[in-house]
Amino acid sequence: MMTHIKNVHNKHLKPIKTFSCDLCDKVFKCQKSVTIHIRSAHTGQRPAVCTVCDSSFFHEDYLKEHMRLHTGETPFKCPVCGRGYAQLGNMKSHLRVHRKSEVNPDLLSKMRPNYLRLLKP
Repeated sequence: MMTHIKNVHNKHLKPIKTFSCDLCDKVFKCQKSVTIHIRSAHTGQRPAVCTVCDSSFFHEDYLKEHMRLHTGETPFKCPVCGRGYAQLGNMKSHLRVHRKSEVNPDLLSKMRPNYLRLLKP
C-alpha cells in the first residue's frame, strides 16, 4: 500500500525522469517506450518472433501477449459475467455490452472506476 501511495499519489514530490529518442527527440516516460518507438518508427526491427506462427513484434511484451492466442490463456476476466480474454483491451470492449442497471449493486460497489465507465447506463 505504501508503494502505491508513493508511486501514484506522491508523484508531484519527485522529479519526473524522461527518456528521449536519439533520432527524433521525442520524449517518453520509460526506456521501454523509447525502444518500442525506435523499432516501430525508425528501424522497423521486430526481434520478438512467435515460434508457432512466425509473427514478429517490436518488443517481447507484445509477443507474450500474442502467445496467449496460441495457449488459450485468458487472464483478463469480465467482472460482470466472468468471461475470459487473452488481452485487456478485448475485455474492456466486452464490458460495453453490460448495463449498469443489470449489474448486482454489491458488485458495482467493488468494480474499478475505469471499468464502471465502460458499462452502458
